[in-house]
Amino acid sequence: EKERKKMAKPKYEVIGDEGPRHGYWRTKAAAATVAAVAFASVLFVASHPQQAQQEAALLSSSSSRTPPSKTSSVTKGISKDFDVDGRFILKNFDSRKPFASFLPGIGGEWGMPMWSFYVNRGQGIAAFGVENKDGPLLEFLPANKAYQLASMSGFRTMLRLTRGEKVTTAQPFFEPGEKGAARTMLIGMNELELIERNDVTDIDSRVLYYTVPGEEFPALVRRVTLENLGDDDVNIEVVDGLARLEPFGVNAGFLASMGRTLEGWMRVYNCAASTDGEPFEGDKKDVAYEEACLKPYYKLSASTADSAQVEMIIEGNFAVAYVEGEDILESEEGLLPIIVDPDAVFGEDTTMRTPFQFWEKTKSVTELLKVNELKASKTPSAFAVVERTLRPGESVTLVEVYGHALSQTQLNRDIIPKIMEEGFAAKKYVAAVDLVNRLTSAVESSTSNALFDAFSKQMLLDNLLRGGYPEFLGGEQEPRVYHTFSRIHGDLERDYNNFQIDASYFSQGSGNYRDVNQNRRVDVYLFPKLKDFNLRQFLTLKQADGYNPLTVTTAVFLLRSPAESSKTLATALTRDEASAKALASLLERPFRPGQLFTDANDAGVNFTVTPKKFLDTVAASATQVFTANYTHEGFWADHWTYDLDQVESFEAIYPDALEFAMFDAEKIPFYMSAGTVQPRDFKYVEVTVDGELTVRQYNAVYDDPDKAGQLDDRITKPDGWFELALDESGFTDEDHTYVYAVSPISKLFLLCVTKFALLDPSGMGIEMEANKPGWNDAMNGLPGLLGSGMPETCETLRLARWLSATFAKFPKRGVAIPVELGDLVDALVDALDDSLTDFQYWNITATARETYRYAVRLFFSGEETTLSNDEVLEILAKFEAKLEDGIKKSLAFSPDGVIMPTYFAHSVVEWEYASYESYLHQPFVRALKFEPRVFPLFLEGPVRQLKTVKRDDGVTLAKIHDAVKASKLYDEPLGQYKICESLEGQPFEMGRMMAFTPGWLENESIWLHMSFKFYLELLRGGLYDQFWLAMATGAPYNMKVETYGRSPLECGSFIVSSAYPDDNMWGSSFLARLSGSTAEFLSMFVLLMAGAQPFRLSAANTLELALQPALPKFLFKKDGTASFKFLGAVDVTYHNPGLLDTWTTLPVKTVLTKATDGNEKTTLSGPAIPMPFSQEVRDLKYQQIDVYF
Repeated sequence: EKERKKMAKPKYEVIGDEGPRHGYWRTKAAAATVAAVAFASVLFVASHPQQAQQEAALLSSSSSRTPPSKTSSVTKGISKDFDVDGRFILKNFDSRKPFASFLPGIGGEWGMPMWSFYVNRGQGIAAFGVENKDGPLLEFLPANKAYQLASMSGFRTMLRLTRGEKVTTAQPFFEPGEKGAARTMLIGMNELELIERNDVTDIDSRVLYYTVPGEEFPALVRRVTLENLGDDDVNIEVVDGLARLEPFGVNAGFLASMGRTLEGWMRVYNCAASTDGEPFEGDKKDVAYEEACLKPYYKLSASTADSAQVEMIIEGNFAVAYVEGEDILESEEGLLPIIVDPDAVFGEDTTMRTPFQFWEKTKSVTELLKVNELKASKTPSAFAVVERTLRPGESVTLVEVYGHALSQTQLNRDIIPKIMEEGFAAKKYVAAVDLVNRLTSAVESSTSNALFDAFSKQMLLDNLLRGGYPEFLGGEQEPRVYHTFSRIHGDLERDYNNFQIDASYFSQGSGNYRDVNQNRRVDVYLFPKLKDFNLRQFLTLKQADGYNPLTVTTAVFLLRSPAESSKTLATALTRDEASAKALASLLERPFRPGQLFTDANDAGVNFTVTPKKFLDTVAASATQVFTANYTHEGFWADHWTYDLDQVESFEAIYPDALEFAMFDAEKIPFYMSAGTVQPRDFKYVEVTVDGELTVRQYNAVYDDPDKAGQLDDRITKPDGWFELALDESGFTDEDHTYVYAVSPISKLFLLCVTKFALLDPSGMGIEMEANKPGWNDAMNGLPGLLGSGMPETCETLRLARWLSATFAKFPKRGVAIPVELGDLVDALVDALDDSLTDFQYWNITATARETYRYAVRLFFSGEETTLSNDEVLEILAKFEAKLEDGIKKSLAFSPDGVIMPTYFAHSVVEWEYASYESYLHQPFVRALKFEPRVFPLFLEGPVRQLKTVKRDDGVTLAKIHDAVKASKLYDEPLGQYKICESLEGQPFEMGRMMAFTPGWLENESIWLHMSFKFYLELLRGGLYDQFWLAMATGAPYNMKVETYGRSPLECGSFIVSSAYPDDNMWGSSFLARLSGSTAEFLSMFVLLMAGAQPFRLSAANTLELALQPALPKFLFKKDGTASFKFLGAVDVTYHNPGLLDTWTTLPVKTVLTKATDGNEKTTLSGPAIPMPFSQEVRDLKYQQIDVYF
């Protein structure tokens, strides 16, 4: 410390040319301060060994630094488009195609997240804040507006430069195409950096963004480094920061519609020298104060609601800044002054384009800081101000932290001292990088294609942001699973979604059932401790009618005996009686970890144990209850199709536990919502379309008031959203009802039956009878047209086949089902046995399903019937035959007789009137005759069709692939597959996709999720050559950056196809990252690396491990090896000296290395690993497996 204080201003070094990112945190005198950043350095070396070696070489050098060349470039890494740290390089970023993306918004398990979105315009960050759109520091804007406004109302850097007698001004990153300015954007998994090297001003500007992990406050760090590239000294005056910072308490709606009025509530506090604690509303200096703020606190003065009760707002946003590594302090705290009044910088320029007040009306920043600032009734700014003289090659670095505090006291007492700790910014940067590396380590691989390896990690990161990252709480024995970091996919391009990222420990948000389900598909492959958690969660959320709620929320914890155990636990975990009482009250009700910590903090609970110990203790004493919300006016036709994926994934890792999990595990209940599907007599209506009378299916789902009443009565109960059964008394009061539950296999059988009962009037597709379409949301009009989907038919067949195979495996097993379901099964079987027309069959089965739904509308009777193994197999065989006939029949509507159609509509050509009319006075009708109508080809049809073809039928699989490639679904100019062929001539009634220009959004574009589904089915079907050929042009990491328009490691939701009228846009990607494509790729990854069924039962019915990768020879490195993480933790290396395609050969030898002792090795011959070694591998007792071909 003494040596550090003796130093003059340190010379900040940049490694290499424009060099590795961490280099500019090192100085020539770093040895004297290395202890302050030792922790960060250890983490950094582990994460960035190559860069660390470069820095070590620099630090050992005693030579003086030579300024970097003005023409130097970023040091290249895995390809010309990436640097040595794996960050995507985008040169001239602000003149490229506009794109939007985001930092992941994760604070770690023990931190508070902050969301932040960026664009390749201005200084990148276009919006950031806490929790949701209503908590912005920089207002959330849709992408089209963000592209326009990011450079103006976002982050700004304004400079006045004096070299001798010459004075110039500059705004780095501001003017597009500025002469002499070379700009580069570097994008990492959890960071964003901008670089401008300006030959006119001889200033190198760098801006680095990352969010702060592991702290009790959410924050974004902005690190600005300005370097003198000239040959003479420069005096540099800097005004840098945020042009608009929204005070806490605003919301997105008010900002958009009444922003000027809202400014009346806006205030900046914590500015006056006398203010030390909570704001003193009467202090005039907090409104107009001649000195700039050091630690401004931004919030509304009070609540904005027009109500009798006015509430004070305590929480607030903040901005603080300091110069990194200097002893020259602008204030006692070392903080830089912050200008909070934008007029003090821009003067009369309300566009905020030119800082007139800074550049023209004041002669120095000292003078600028004396300008009176109004700290109320306008949208404030947050500009840090500093002045330095830099010799050639010297730089100055501003560290700015923008965040949110629970109170002004927390800001002053806790947050600012933490931010000002030595090495804070460096440690948090390394922690941010290390965090995403840890979260994505489960899919680390080392192949000949470093882009493939990097793409896999990015896919896992984006996947877990929708599906969540599984945490294991409560200890090693029977850990409780809790998914963190999940949220619904909302961003600048998906502006329609209201995302939620809780500002709490173990942060998480809700998501859509389909999204969360599919994005957890490979969880058990990567985290085997999950076991059957996911399949149980999603099956639990199935209703008695086979539908599910839209919104899935993270499971809550509930103590087994809340009244007693809460007091016992609270006494053992707290320091005093008051804390014990407060904690006991919290533990008596359901809780989630993040909210529990927040509530405990608010209640002033003093713990005697660490937060982790506390959480593990209460989790181990609790059970988990799955939760969801019915938040929409209908049910999607396809959500259930992902349930079987969870079951098959579990079976691939735990085949020896399948029987117990399906038949003997704890029973699961039925979710219950007020949403109820109407019978046909109350949803088929007569309407006039184009001057003619016809029939449509409208208002097919309503909120049943009886259900809603029952749910309201039980809302305070932890099981209040599950359906009840009646006891023998028949009474419906609380004392005579109970939560009804069945085995998982029974739930799957119910799912199969209820979907089979939805076959359309032609016996082909599954009806869209509940207001919502299937996977393609943009076909939203199809339910109104009495639409049906062949994809769901294929999935029903797949489920029926799986059930048949499972019951055949366990011939002594039958299934107990609700008696009401038994009646439906009997009706379906009777109809199958009769010689009926398609219409007669449909009418009978539709009546049977309506009768079943009414019977279980409010309660199950509690009575059950048991089907024997033989009976189940006989029923399923009949179902399979009917479904196969439907698929075959649909091919008659195919243009080539090979590709299965995707969608049908059924026109009612004869009908009779019912006795009622709708609330719109539309007569209800009964259909007497239908005519099917097929829609153009959609890629989803053959994707699902491929899933029904036997894996050993290579001829049929190849025939379907070839037909798809020869069809108009294939976009030949791009070498990719469109979501559909031309929709020209189709009715606008089919859905919103008809409103879009062909090639854009869901109308004939390339939808990566469905394309990836297609590639996955090629891989599953053993069409390896076709798969790799498709990936060569269809995987983003293989695409040209100039065309794709963003990092090739990111999946956009859609790519503009050649159907779009502007060919300059062909191949451009939009709606980045959080999509189902990540789930499809991760499924490909586990298939490629380990095979579809790595664990299996031998002929002797014992567990064995048979790794069967599908790696092509070109993915092996020159030494004949390729490596990956198996089960997310075990290093597997394939040795392939002959460089063979692995699907053409089998392993001949395997060497296992113990995790506890790297010297203990076991060598096994043959392609499979037998017991006990197979189970030990699954239990993660080996650190390394070497497989030899």
